[in-house]
Amino acid sequence: MSDAIERFGLVLKFAGEHRLSDVLFKADSKPYYRRVGSLIARPQEQVFTQEDLAAVAQHVMAGEQMARFNAGREITLIHPLVGAGRFRIHVFRQRASIGLSVRVHPGRARPLRDLGLPAAWSQLCGRHGALVLVVGGAGQGRTTTLGALVAALNEATPARRIVTVGNCIELSHVDKSGWTAQRTIGVDAPDWPAGVRGAMAQGADVMALDDMIDGDSWLAAIEAAERGVTVIATVAARDVGTAVGQVLARIPVDKQVMARRRLAPVLVGATEQHLVPTPEGTKVA
Repeated sequence: MSDAIERFGLVLKFAGEHRLSDVLFKADSKPYYRRVGSLIARPQEQVFTQEDLAAVAQHVMAGEQMARFNAGREITLIHPLVGAGRFRIHVFRQRASIGLSVRVHPGRARPLRDLGLPAAWSQLCGRHGALVLVVGGAGQGRTTTLGALVAALNEATPARRIVTVGNCIELSHVDKSGWTAQRTIGVDAPDWPAGVRGAMAQGADVMALDDMIDGDSWLAAIEAAERGVTVIATVAARDVGTAVGQVLARIPVDKQVMARRRLAPVLVGATEQHLVPTPEGTKVA
């Protein structure tokens, strides 16, 4: 293992141990950590050179991902690190050099009580034929909340078949009372519509959809709720009204009137998240 890869691992471990939310890397710079919305650097850490980051990128990306990156694509992937958690890494280029933006995840879903969410939320999300939205801006904890809701339903009775669909698996779930399947777009399903319709074909009782962006997928999600599936979906928006507007705007114009009529009966709730720093330097919703 090269010195750069070892230092990269230590940086991620530090971020995981101290519950920092992000780590940013660019050539000829020290890593920057995001803590409660502010960026900080550690004076004692070394600079990562372009060669260092090239070695790190080669280390975290599989061969097919590396080929796409070399062809000009940006790559998002999950990198697990034993004892530190799971890290979502976005590999990109800036000023003709490599950069990495890393989001820190604990690897396992946190309980609802740890997030300050009421227990009634798990009951709401346990309703049959319901669509529930988890709304918030970037870094406001949408995926964390989605994971907590899935974990609560996974432990509930009666047992449910739960399918999660997302661009990557940021939080892993182990079967408890329920049975879980986790599908990654581009790996386990070719695209979002296929991922959602595949979950329906598999007989899912609960579908957890993280940052779905196209209209055909939303129509499929509404159809799933109409058929009795519990659908929990995250939307990147500042408030619930904007989120609903975004969902409808993604649906083709000629289908929007009918989509509104179909959405109204199945949309049973939404959580709107805004994290604010406490005097102790943590964040709460």
